Parts: sequence; structure tokens; C-alpha cells
Amino acid sequence: MPDSGVGLDEECFREHLASFDFREGVEFGKWGMHEDEAVQWPHAVIWVAAALRGENPLRYYLFFNLAHYPKTGPTAYVWDCEKKTKLELAKWPKGTGNVQMVFRTNWNDAAALYAPWDRLAADGHPEWPAKHPGLLWTPKNTIVNYLRPTHALLTSDEYHGA
Repeated sequence: MPDSGVGLDEECFREHLASFDFREGVEFGKWGMHEDEAVQWPHAVIWVAAALRGENPLRYYLFFNLAHYPKTGPTAYVWDCEKKTKLELAKWPKGTGNVQMVFRTNWNDAAALYAPWDRLAADGHPEWPAKHPGLLWTPKNTIVNYLRPTHALLTSDEYHGA
């Protein structure tokens, strides 16, 4: 068999992008891939739609590290596509409750979303499996298990804008 140059983790991620759940989210405008030739595997940029809140963005872009996907869960932070760097912290999503917690910028230099579905955050919280059953990453999950709760927060009443 010829070597395609694509590892099993990337191949699995591509299969998940072709899944019904991911494509349904794209069709309904909940999320989608942001193509950027400068972003190479194991990284990807995916946008997630946000509720209309004044002059605030209708999308936030997440820069993912997908190394060893799906055995190891993804981790992501909010991304500035124009500057090709982490979005300025003042422009991160703001809100109350879970929005305030997940998009906090005063934790770990905002290296990741502070969420049970994010690898970096979950690794430091051994109590989260009991507190948040069903939200922690397992190897059976797909990228949709990261995008769905993130989108739910960005379209909730707790989200106030940037």
C-alpha cells in the first residue's frame, strides 16, 4: 500500500469531518472549517457561530491542536485569522456563568478553553469526570463533541459578546 503521508490521527479527523453530525452543523451554520495553508496538521482552525450581540463577531475561530486524535482529545484557543495568532484577550467571548468560565483568560495564559471537553483543561482537573459526566473527551468522541457545547455557550443567554 503506498504511503499517503497522512497518519491515522489525521485520517480519523478527516473521517469525522465527513460525518453526518459535523456536516449537519456546517449546513445549519453552527461551525465550519477555516482553510489556511499556513495551518498544518496536527493543527486546524474551525469557526463556531455566535449569537448576534450588537457589533460583536458572529463567529469565533478556534485554533486546535489535534495531535494523537481521537485517542487524545483536542485542545483549542480563540484565534485571530488575520494576525495568525491567539486572539487578543480583550476580544475573547464574554458573558456570565459557563461562558465566563469556559472563555476565561486568566487561566494558564489562555492556552485553551477552560472546559471539560478540552484536553489541556481536563488534564489538570481529576475531579471533572465526576462533576461533568458526558462532557469529558473519550477516544469514541468526534470533533463535534468539542464544537457542540462550545456553540451552545456562544448562542446562550449567558453570552454577551466580545
